Order: sequence, then C-alpha cells, then structure tokens
Amino acid sequence: MPLHPYDALMATATTSKSQRLTEFTTGVGGNVDTENHVIRNVKILGASSKNGRTYTEHAMRQAIALYEGAKVNLNHPKGKPDQPRDYQDRIGHLSNIAFRESALFGDFHYNPKHPIAGQLIHDAQHSPASGGFSHNVQAQISKSGGKLVVEAITRVTSVDLVADPATTNGLYEHVEEPEMSLAEMTLEQILAARPDLKAAVLTEAQQSQESQDQAAELKRLREQVDAFEAKEKLAARKAVVDAKIAEANLPAATLSAVFLESCYEATDEKLAKLIEDRASLAKQTLVQKPKSSEQNVVESVLPQIADAKSFAAFLRS
Repeated sequence: MPLHPYDALMATATTSKSQRLTEFTTGVGGNVDTENHVIRNVKILGASSKNGRTYTEHAMRQAIALYEGAKVNLNHPKGKPDQPRDYQDRIGHLSNIAFRESALFGDFHYNPKHPIAGQLIHDAQHSPASGGFSHNVQAQISKSGGKLVVEAITRVTSVDLVADPATTNGLYEHVEEPEMSLAEMTLEQILAARPDLKAAVLTEAQQSQESQDQAAELKRLREQVDAFEAKEKLAARKAVVDAKIAEANLPAATLSAVFLESCYEATDEKLAKLIEDRASLAKQTLVQKPKSSEQNVVESVLPQIADAKSFAAFLRS
C-alpha cells in the first residue's frame, strides 16, 4: 500500500540536519548617528560565507523577524555558543532588518556608555573593516552539488561583534545536534529544509486527484454501456416475441398492451403458454356470426384480457 504523501515526506525528511552556525560578516561601517547612538545600514548577513556555505533568499527573508531586536555581544563566548553571556559583553541590539542586495541589513543600536563605544565609533567612521558581526544561529542545512546550503534559520541565539576575521578564521562551525529528531520538527521546518519533497508531495496529490477523476469517468461510461446493453437486450427480446406472435397468426384485436408486455417479460416456456391461451380465447370469442350486444361487449373488452384466467374472471362478472 503506497504511503500517504505526508508520511512519505516524514520518512525521508531526516536528510536535513540542524546545525549550530557562526558566520562572520566583515565591516561595521555605516551611517553613524552619534546623537541617537545608532550605526545605520550595517550588513548583518550575506548570501555566501567564506566557509563555502550559501544562504538562500528564502532563508534570509524568513529570518528577518528573528534578527529584529537580536542582542549584540562583544566577541564569541568562551565556552559553548549558546551559554549565558556576561553582562559586560552586551553592547547593543539590532533593528529595522531588511533584505536587499542579496543580504540582510539593519541598524545597530550601541550603548554609548560601554567602555569600547569610542573605539566602535572610530572604527565605523574610519576603519570599518576592523571588525564585523558574527552570527550564533541554529539552522537547517542541506547539501546540493557538494556545497552546504542553509535552507532555514530557526533560531538566532546572538549576534557577536568581533575583531579581524583572521582571529577566528572568519567563522567556525560545529554540529551541536547531529540530527534533529522528527518528533521535534514541524511540518514547516521539514518543507523549508526539503523543497524537493514539497514538490513531490504536491505532484503525488495532483496525480491522486487525477486518478479519482479517471475512476469516476470510467464508472459513468460503464453505466452508460450497461444501459445500452440492457436496451439492446430488450429490443432483441421484443423481436423474438413479435416473431412468435406473428407465427401464431393472432388477430390484431387480441394484442392488447397488457398482453404484449406480459409476453415480453415472460420466459420462453411461459410465452408459449400465453400465446396458446390467447389463440384459444380468440377462437372461442371471434366466431363468425351475427353480432349480438353481448358479442360487442366481449370484443370491446377483449384487448384488455391478458390470459385465460382474466377471461374467466370477466365471464364470472
């Protein structure tokens, strides 16, 4: 029995892995607004990373809400990527996230009282390549043509402000969970990670509907054929009965509609008996002699008499 489309999708969805990623985006340059303590239009995430990963436009657009309001910390955490950060690490947050030019941009609201605020403003104005944003995110990864493709960003833990990417080799990555279990995945995450499966499910559903339509049409055609065959069978039966009645040379006056209908529905054995009885009845009632009033009555009601039993009942009445 073939699997339901959703079950088939679930059975193959484990090929997409959930990974912890850290990406470095060079440069903190932008429009520095020292009055409102904002560095506007900073690049947060690009489509390609130096480690060979590619972020789909869908993944970046879907992640806009996750980056909105994301906290910005200084440097990477010393231990695990998702461990709690020290208070002094916090330097600001992001807002007004937007997708354009194949990348995510936004405004970096910094704390003007932070010990490195002066250094940050100087670098943003005069040496933007001195630092950049590094992302600590959870993402769904797939492989296409030997390259890693980020299909969806499911969680933004933090955005870290770091120094020269050479210090951290641009980015680092480790697999926190080798594979997200199906019990933890939503249908949206599965479809985002495997768009090919989504297309396959839609195709199978369409084919299933087409099969149902074809079955309904086949049933309708069979019903038409059955009705035609029944009509042909009745016509053939009438031809046989009419021939036997003609062979018996029954008077036309004896061939009532009721009698003919009984003949058409009768078996061959019963048909012979009906014709025999009608011939005998015709012989008895249609004798050539002057007509009396009783004879006129007989002739007027004779077409309504189907068999000998009916005639006997008429006589008794």
